[in-house]
Amino acid sequence: SAERMAKRFKMVRPKYILNSADVPVDHVQIDLHENVGENWSYAANKRETTFNEPAFAIPHLPTKYNHKGLIIDRSDTFLLRAFAKVKLPGGKHRLLLRSRTLSRLQVDGKIIANLKKAPSGTNAHGKVSAAPKDLGKDVRLLRPGMQEVVVEFQSTGKTHIFVLESFVGGKGKLRPETGDLSLSISINGAPFALLSPRGDFPLTDTGWNKYATVARERLRLLNRKARADRGAKETKRWEKHHKILREIAAKQPAIDIPEPVEGYPARNSIDHFINAKLHKAGRRPLPLTEDWAFLRRASLDANGVVPSVEVIEEFEKDKGNDRRARAINRLLKKNVAWADHWTSYWQDVLAENPNIVKPKLNNTGPFRFWIHESLQDNKPMDRFATELVMMEGSRYYGGPAGFGIATQNDVPMAAKAQILGQAFLGMQMKCARCHDAPFHSFDQKDLFSMAAMLERKPIAVPSSSTVPEIVGRKPRIEISLKPGASITPDWPFQSARLSEPVPTDSRAQLAAFIIGAHGDRFA
Repeated sequence: SAERMAKRFKMVRPKYILNSADVPVDHVQIDLHENVGENWSYAANKRETTFNEPAFAIPHLPTKYNHKGLIIDRSDTFLLRAFAKVKLPGGKHRLLLRSRTLSRLQVDGKIIANLKKAPSGTNAHGKVSAAPKDLGKDVRLLRPGMQEVVVEFQSTGKTHIFVLESFVGGKGKLRPETGDLSLSISINGAPFALLSPRGDFPLTDTGWNKYATVARERLRLLNRKARADRGAKETKRWEKHHKILREIAAKQPAIDIPEPVEGYPARNSIDHFINAKLHKAGRRPLPLTEDWAFLRRASLDANGVVPSVEVIEEFEKDKGNDRRARAINRLLKKNVAWADHWTSYWQDVLAENPNIVKPKLNNTGPFRFWIHESLQDNKPMDRFATELVMMEGSRYYGGPAGFGIATQNDVPMAAKAQILGQAFLGMQMKCARCHDAPFHSFDQKDLFSMAAMLERKPIAVPSSSTVPEIVGRKPRIEISLKPGASITPDWPFQSARLSEPVPTDSRAQLAAFIIGAHGDRFA
């Protein structure tokens, strides 16, 4: 019985002890503790990540990365613990705690506020949230899905230790997001402001949005450093690989550059190739566009926006001969703007399509975040393609594993093989999805062999992926695979042999064939 077990078994639960000397006085420290139960019964002592904020407001969380610098998931539930020393004037003040999950507030070791886990639903048939309370003029209203509690606090006029604890995520695969998680204070009846050791952060819509924007940029830089640190060995491995490739390329026969065409402008070797073809076709290059049209086009192409006032002023001040080249370099150094613009291009090329509401045909995970980070980091394209083929990292929160999802598809990896062939090899294998391609040299077996390499095991051709034969009519297409045929993992095209040591993982083999062994198609 439970009573008998209680008499025979005694457990001393560890307690969390916060050393006063470790509590910061000029910022708020936030620790994340993973693999914890969603209750207060067990203390979380070992932190997995720590970061700082200027106030008790945590709108965003740092990303977790694996040894390759790829986004991975945290545990389903993890504990966020924020703490700082704050000096307050003496008197009675109001504290406002906002959270969407099980949370509590301690001041000087005493729990003074609690919030239960907010109810969550997975459909659109729940009740409409009650209208939020008006906490004063211009105070940011409580957002749907959030909850709040206001408590009075008597300050001695000295420095107090504040500890905010909140669980993130939870059972049922709830999203690991904090929403408007915050602790605010109204001092002597003044409007609420975010509690901060230093600084004034009003709890208004404008104030919160400004704070969240700055916090997002702060975490972007933190994430970038974390990626670089965690993926340092992987980066060195690729650098070694590229060094070998450069040595091989240096030994290749030099490419003959066409002779300059008289009267045709040329600034580099590529212009000579273009001029030769134009001259052969009896055409002349158009005159050089004027400076401001050039700057507008370059900015739109690189960053997706018209040039800002700062970009225009920089260009106007530059009077050198190579001002256009320098302008292009400045635009390319805007790595966030570059990534913002070109992420959408790669979303289209790689068919990234997460449907947030209800899954439909060929929905994927949101691997746009991995694309964006790759562009920010100027990741080499062969590494980019390899990471996509390997489909590692987070499946639902931004890693390349999300590329492997294809909802309502009878053979998801066949769809992925077709996308990879088109994106990186310029091979359109769409027709080979259900039959031998009538206008290309690809058989259905070619595509399914690549799909089996992605699947890492043989694939059986389902009847839904074949064109049924109709008696009495000869089809115009060839159907060489019968339903149920088992296709083994194999590279189907004539290519150079993989260099030693050959990977045992068929996905790694496929990546190696795509980025180098299959002639110059990838380049």
